[in-house]
Amino acid sequence: MRRVDRLAALSAAALVMAACGSSSGSSGSATTKAAGTTAAAAAATTAAASSATSAAGTTAAAATTAAAASGPATKIKIGFIIEQSGALAALGPAAIDGAKLVVNQINAKGIVVGGKKYEFELDIKDSKTDAAGAVAAATALTEDDKVKFIFGPTTSGTAPGVAQLVLPKKVLFFSPATALHDLLTPEKIAGDSAYLFHTNWSPEGIQTMQQKVTQAAFPDAKTMAIVVSDDGSSKQTTPLQKNAAKNLGINIVADETFPAASTDFQTVLTKAKAANPDVLYICCSGPNNTGVIKQAMDLGIKSQIMYPGQPVSIALKDALGGPIPVRTAIAFQPVVMEKTASGQVLTAREGTKRFFDEYTKATGKEPTPSAAQGFYYYDWIGLLANAMVKAGTVDDTAKIAKALEDPTTTFDGFMGTVSFTKTHESNASGDYCVVEPNGASVTCKNLPGPGV
Repeated sequence: MRRVDRLAALSAAALVMAACGSSSGSSGSATTKAAGTTAAAAAATTAAASSATSAAGTTAAAATTAAAASGPATKIKIGFIIEQSGALAALGPAAIDGAKLVVNQINAKGIVVGGKKYEFELDIKDSKTDAAGAVAAATALTEDDKVKFIFGPTTSGTAPGVAQLVLPKKVLFFSPATALHDLLTPEKIAGDSAYLFHTNWSPEGIQTMQQKVTQAAFPDAKTMAIVVSDDGSSKQTTPLQKNAAKNLGINIVADETFPAASTDFQTVLTKAKAANPDVLYICCSGPNNTGVIKQAMDLGIKSQIMYPGQPVSIALKDALGGPIPVRTAIAFQPVVMEKTASGQVLTAREGTKRFFDEYTKATGKEPTPSAAQGFYYYDWIGLLANAMVKAGTVDDTAKIAKALEDPTTTFDGFMGTVSFTKTHESNASGDYCVVEPNGASVTCKNLPGPGV
């Protein structure tokens, strides 16, 4: 599903996330299935930029090189354009805190290239949740600060203008904005898009992951009703879910759309109820999902429910004031990260638990689910460090780009092992959670990256 723009909308509207998400409130059992072992995740914290792929060199070899480097480290500026004001200002603080956390971990070890030690230095600018503001920030980074590496902004409304500005300058540009996928055709990658890396899944990847979640959560489903808003995120996401269902032999028996500003969903839900589907798929904002679920239960709909994005708390407490009475699946990207009323960190990955603890220690506050929006950035900063080591340069962006597009260049971080596909799309793994009827249990699992 085209998730980043929908997730950003969730955070702005209700501080809920997938996490551009809210908090959950129920006890339940979480099944952890991390992308890597706990030991590997812990090693990534201390080894940071040196702990990636065998192609980049073994951890031991990198450690030996690091030991050989002496003297003060040279700073490498990393531009970070993030929403700090405007409609999505809620995204900024946690994303900045998380980026600082991973940069501090990388710098604790150092990035050693050519016998010299380097460190990252964040150069943070406000996108103002505005296309002109994002371009102004990118202009300042590239022209005034001479930055060659930029992460963000987040949304499709702001990122394309930045891409148009910085890619011809051979600046490496990382963003999860879904609109950037259109710049990653083979012809464009052979040109300026050689410097563009999309930290979100491709549409094909989204569909692959949605299909896996649907099959895992509802293995016996034969029919599905679609009830979604008419916002931009839904227009991008819903066709992918329909394709996923059809690939599984699930018949779409109702297909209803409502205005995004609606608060009354009775008409569309009545049509869906008449079709008696095995699964009711709803999308794409937290407030809408909450309202649709409440009214569906009021109408006596017995179908199982699926929705994309955080929070799990919609099913556990937000929709009805307590757990809903039907099985519900919540599909996520990039991570699940909520804390239950019992104090359990609800996540499918050991790395996310580690992030929760380290973020809390570093900032003195627990991250909310909306902080997971920053996972479109954190581990990718570490991947850039490893690509520099592999390329043998910290300033030749063409060589570093070639290292980044090699799927064997990886970084073991908070999400597990991350890499890009050859077409510069994220191959990070994804999470989903299943809430059993009446909150009997909550099981969260991790799925391998889509590979496309």
